[in-house]
Amino acid sequence: MTRPRMFCHVLLCAAIAFGFSGCGGATEEPDGSTNDAGDGGLDDCQQDNSTKGSTDDEWKLTAGGEALSGYICPKRDIDHYWFTVDTARTIVAVSLSNNVALSEVDLCYDIFLQGQDIRISGKCDSDGTDGITELEGTHYLEEAGTYFIEVRDEGGDDEDPRLPNNYMLSIELVPDKDGYEPNNTVATAADPGVGQGYISYLGDQDWFKLTVNSSGQVLTLDLTNTDMTPVDLRYEVFMPDQTTPINGGQDDDGMRNTTALHDILALGEAGTYYILITDVMHDDSDLDVGYTLTVSTQNNPDPRDRTGSNDTWDTATPITSGSTVSDGYIATRGDDDWYVITSPGTTDANPALIEIDIVVPSTSVIDPAIDLHVADPNTACSAGDACDQLVWSCGGCDNIIDCINAQCPSHECLTFAGKCKGNGMCMNGGSYTGCGILSLFMHGPDWSESGSSKHLHTVAPMYGEKYYVKVNDYQARHVDTAHAYNLTVTVHPELDTHDSPPNGLYLPYITGVMEDETRDWNRGMATTISCSQTATEITCGPIEGYLSYRGDQDWYKLDIVIPQEAESDPATMGDNIDYDLLWDWSFSGRSDMPLGYVVMAGSREMGPELGVGSGTWGDGGGECSYLCGEYQLPTTLYLWVFTPTFKKYDYQNPYNLTIRAVKGVCPDNCSYCEAGQCNYPCPNPNNPVPDCD
Repeated sequence: MTRPRMFCHVLLCAAIAFGFSGCGGATEEPDGSTNDAGDGGLDDCQQDNSTKGSTDDEWKLTAGGEALSGYICPKRDIDHYWFTVDTARTIVAVSLSNNVALSEVDLCYDIFLQGQDIRISGKCDSDGTDGITELEGTHYLEEAGTYFIEVRDEGGDDEDPRLPNNYMLSIELVPDKDGYEPNNTVATAADPGVGQGYISYLGDQDWFKLTVNSSGQVLTLDLTNTDMTPVDLRYEVFMPDQTTPINGGQDDDGMRNTTALHDILALGEAGTYYILITDVMHDDSDLDVGYTLTVSTQNNPDPRDRTGSNDTWDTATPITSGSTVSDGYIATRGDDDWYVITSPGTTDANPALIEIDIVVPSTSVIDPAIDLHVADPNTACSAGDACDQLVWSCGGCDNIIDCINAQCPSHECLTFAGKCKGNGMCMNGGSYTGCGILSLFMHGPDWSESGSSKHLHTVAPMYGEKYYVKVNDYQARHVDTAHAYNLTVTVHPELDTHDSPPNGLYLPYITGVMEDETRDWNRGMATTISCSQTATEITCGPIEGYLSYRGDQDWYKLDIVIPQEAESDPATMGDNIDYDLLWDWSFSGRSDMPLGYVVMAGSREMGPELGVGSGTWGDGGGECSYLCGEYQLPTTLYLWVFTPTFKKYDYQNPYNLTIRAVKGVCPDNCSYCEAGQCNYPCPNPNNPVPDCD
């Protein structure tokens, strides 16, 4: 490269440069080139006498003086400059730039203290080909003394000898406007005040401290500035042990908008807390645009978070069935409020019902969400276990994920492992310890009977002694210290005797695919119903059942094989006896809750959807339900009772149903028996030989 010179006209400087002689430092490539492209030496490296550690006046930078200029050539070339500072804790502003928008050299500079090999600071342009290089950086110099700046290519693998492609290097010593300095360490942490702080130099760390005299406090923090800045502000809050983080936040682009970071955090214990302010990547600074840090504390409005907390399942607040928590708050960022309710003796063979109701004021910003957890008695664990998988296996279903997930009490299968997902916690189940199951998640208007996301309500099955209820803001985006929520959790007896154990899969998030794909599985869970037979009909029931909770469905197997019998007058009635199916039904529960009563004979489904009332269905009036002696017998019948949306329930009022198969003939009013219909299930005396392919 050329020897240093004050910034001047490029051609004049280049002409002067040809006369310099010397060599580079011992650890770098010597300047000079034997390769000439026939252009009179314009591509030759310019020689210099730059030497590492030298304080030759030719290479001295003067604060506030004119820029010095040079070249990076040959490869691995390093140019050494030096300057002095008379006062400790000085900030030096370095400017390194070039004249062209396209250079193979990726300019870098590094700062060293005389006599030391440890780099203090520096900056790089990682791509010299993407525009003119303009590196501007401010750096903190702890000691007075002599410092060196080394200019190089970032990888040491490029050079640029072309005359117009010289770089310019200059420095200034600037005062630090930050009145809180020095606060670069925890030991020198400052008390927040009304003045502005500054990220004054690259890597600047501004520590602040806040003394809290009592437990159960809430910290409100605001970090703002008044103008856009290259500094991307970040804060971190630490516990009194000075190392455990509580929370943090950042502005990823300070040049997009002014910064306005806001946080509300729980401070569990008394003591001195610490706040660290930095640039996100520690690669920007700004002595013109500062920041303002404002902090305050108040008592936590949630009494459960004042003398401790209920932020985890093992610190859950016990609640009594039917009682209302009327003073719960999501008062701090990421606040989780855990509650536990106990129902001794409850198991999957002796289930109960758990009703959950939460109301958040309409004026609150909280977007409530509920998790319901229970320990799995089948997956034993010890404290510290991962509990990410349960012992339950899942898979098959032709890889249809809705079907696979339905196999799990957690409603999620880890397909790579073939196991149902655990909730990651080893939980106290009362009389046992087991890996936790997230059995239900509630959020949004779909879980509200009124359609309001501020009022969530449902009933779920309860298959364990202890259930844990977690209340939080969805995705932890909001806090509210002014508005309390009301939470009521009630345990009810399960009145449905057919649900001990359950006679249908619990599918609170059921989809159409899930419904279709799990029918064979549900048949395996069906309760067997006794049937009686006379000369003219088969009677199954009466059946009393409840659709007690969201996602409830009841499956029954009618305990008789309806036989294939020869007809006494086949010329009139066909070769075999047909059966008309009749539903004697009643339901006196919710008026907005129709029930489906579907009888399945093989793949064929028959049956009505009926609301409140009573009567007999299938006895005419356009209703078509029958079993054809020729094609559908012998058969075993299954009965499926459900609500069409699977979202409504009534745990207080039962449905009553009797299924009757009456000997008869394929009725004329069934479309399947009419002329021209294919494929007809059984002969019609009015259409004995349909013309069907």
